Amino acid sequence: SNSSNGCVRFIRGSNSLGQLDHKSHLRTPDENLVLGQVVADQNIIKNLESDIVNCELEMGDASLHAWRTIHSSRPNSSDQDRVGLAVRYMAGEVEPVHKPAVVRELVTLAAGQYDGQYFDIEDVPSGNYGKEEWAIHKKSMDREWERRKKCKERGLLPSQQFQADSFKEDPRSPES
Repeated sequence: SNSSNGCVRFIRGSNSLGQLDHKSHLRTPDENLVLGQVVADQNIIKNLESDIVNCELEMGDASLHAWRTIHSSRPNSSDQDRVGLAVRYMAGEVEPVHKPAVVRELVTLAAGQYDGQYFDIEDVPSGNYGKEEWAIHKKSMDREWERRKKCKERGLLPSQQFQADSFKEDPRSPES
């Protein structure tokens, strides 16, 4: 990915700002927001504009960032495809914020064993891109969309979890 096809951009050092409030924001072709949310205080973004770094990657490269890192991407204005993959990597001791969990998430065990009660371990694929592997992927994605739907119904999305006095509704937003 590169600047012309909308590579991920990070704000250097933003992970040290702590957890920031989010607000709902309309998803448009120019702002293709996966979760339909932005940092609530846009002055933070404006004040740190000089710290924005484009994360240009070659085919096969990967980039990891802390979950509190402010990140975004611009629209793909090129004729090249851009594909992204989000992976959340965490220790086995991690517990969901809301208990009981809205949906037991399917996770892939990277190493060791998991004896916890909060996640279900995905089946290990036996090959590349066969029917069985796509079925495993579909099961995981169905569970993820079920989790997001239930979280939205219960007001548990990150964009719904901030102080009312810092919330300024976007009247165009379907999530407002």
